[in-house]
Amino acid sequence: MLTYLAKNDSIDYYLDIQESSKYNYQIKSAPRISKLSLLSAVNLKDIMLSLGYKYNQININPKDTIKTYDVLYKNTNLNPEALSKLEKDILSYTGYKRISDYGIIPIKKITIENKSLLPKTKVKTTSELYLDKNKTVFYRYTFKELVAMLNKKTKEYYQYDYVNTNYYDFELDLTSETTIAKSLSQYGIKIKNSTAKTKVYTFQKL
Repeated sequence: MLTYLAKNDSIDYYLDIQESSKYNYQIKSAPRISKLSLLSAVNLKDIMLSLGYKYNQININPKDTIKTYDVLYKNTNLNPEALSKLEKDILSYTGYKRISDYGIIPIKKITIENKSLLPKTKVKTTSELYLDKNKTVFYRYTFKELVAMLNKKTKEYYQYDYVNTNYYDFELDLTSETTIAKSLSQYGIKIKNSTAKTKVYTFQKL
């Protein structure tokens, strides 16, 4: 399985490539958790077609509030090195990064009120801080926790897969979290003032 973190047209999503048969690879993409963020399957199709992979089929569940696309591509010329070639092609064409490249490491557990993602909610959760090799700090929610918060905010029911093992990591807005900023000083993390909106990163267990 190859898992990538990618960005296309300001939409963060991941590709999960799995060998589903001798000549087929299944590619899953998931957009940010937002009713307005809908990743077009055309992006993936165009990428794969440009790499010489024949478009086979796509399945979209119209009942899903959070859209997930299952895309199958076929290349009858695949050989034992095909998966490695596919990985190189995708990396060179899109600039995707392997999730393992991020080197996420846990720092400490905290209880944080989510202000940046869902401003009107009062949901507090015990999460875990993570630090990547660039000393960017993340706090982590499970998919189930995110959906629960969305339901609370919008008073709508968002369906989700209970066996979903994905984590959704959010970059902390440390300018408004002075307590966290102080606690991180022991790790040599320098907090920079920033007005940037919270970025959403999607990870999957490897």
